[in-house]
Amino acid sequence: MTVTVAPDLFDRQAAEIYPDGEGWMGSPAFLVVADDVPAAAAALYAAGELFMLLDEKGEEHEEWELVEYWGPSYVSPVQLTAAGPMMWTDTKGELSAAMGAGMIRILVAELTARGVTAHVTAPSEDDLGADLPEWEPPPVPEPPRGPVAPRVWFIARSVRLTTTTGRRYGDWEYRTADGAWVGERTTAERFAEAPVDLVVTLRTDPVPPERGEVNGILLPDDDSPTGPLPPVHLRRPR
Repeated sequence: MTVTVAPDLFDRQAAEIYPDGEGWMGSPAFLVVADDVPAAAAALYAAGELFMLLDEKGEEHEEWELVEYWGPSYVSPVQLTAAGPMMWTDTKGELSAAMGAGMIRILVAELTARGVTAHVTAPSEDDLGADLPEWEPPPVPEPPRGPVAPRVWFIARSVRLTTTTGRRYGDWEYRTADGAWVGERTTAERFAEAPVDLVVTLRTDPVPPERGEVNGILLPDDDSPTGPLPPVHLRRPR
């Protein structure tokens, strides 16, 4: 089982090749030529999800991390060409050499993990502009769910936090009836209707450091997370 990569993969797609090996102007696409098309498509799909976590240095970040970096803004569905599965990306018209190397590293690892013998190259211009069928990933079974909490309105604002290991992440905090801000919705004030007037009044207050704008948010009346969070053991107590 071997995975090979066309040495001119990015050169062929670039509007401009930057000097000194810095990278390319353009956004890359990937064609995987393999006998096992379903496995190759699955590898490309898995790689695409990880592409979205890459930065311009080719480093992968956790989904919950708050980082300022120039990474891909979009990864297409896997499309099926006559030559093999294909995916294109939007890297905002810039691809650093390190990010390109990171994409190749991820894709090769996903193909290798599935035992796929493949050649990774650039798709043709005709395929990039064609209306091609999409490969459908297998459905992911949903975990068992308990009773669904009713949704009510809260007053909330985003907050930037730091893990015990010094990595940045975002969460929400919620206003209580006495004007305090807490990290759990169970002790926050609830509203049957959107608290528009109170939100407008609160927005006249200065914004504390590491906090975002005050908003009214319709959420389940429980403490279920509203987005990706680091593992509990990495979170600092509020």
